[in-house]
Amino acid sequence: MLKSLFLAACIIGTAYTAAAVDDYLHIKTANGWVVFNLNNADRITFNNGKMTVLDQSGNTLGSINQSDLVKAHFSNTTESTSVNSIVAEDPTFSFDAASKTVKIDCDGTFEIFAIDGKTLISIPSAKKGETVNIESLNENIVIIKLGNYSIKTIVK
Repeated sequence: MLKSLFLAACIIGTAYTAAAVDDYLHIKTANGWVVFNLNNADRITFNNGKMTVLDQSGNTLGSINQSDLVKAHFSNTTESTSVNSIVAEDPTFSFDAASKTVKIDCDGTFEIFAIDGKTLISIPSAKKGETVNIESLNENIVIIKLGNYSIKTIVK
């Protein structure tokens, strides 16, 4: 319930800002994807456990139970298939918060980024078995990436 309320708040808070750039609101529900054309939508309301999208005349363009809301995003296309193709990858490194180290589990480019995207560490040819000490990082939250696998973590 709390998750669907949070998602609802996010949708309301960003719908009109995103409409200026992207024309479609994609909502993943428990039953699949629903796409709304924001050029036709005037208002999104939440009442009695339902999210309802209305046009300027007050006509309902669509309605979804809040409990069925999973996630949402905006785009300039009606296609949602690319979002469904996300595949979870096996971890390529392990992070040990206690020792503030990262153990490399496969060869590749190892990188750590600040939340603003600034590169903090880059090792172009990291080797399996190496350990990277990140104790000296001044950032509290970082994104650690190796290959197609990444995590966001707190470094304290």
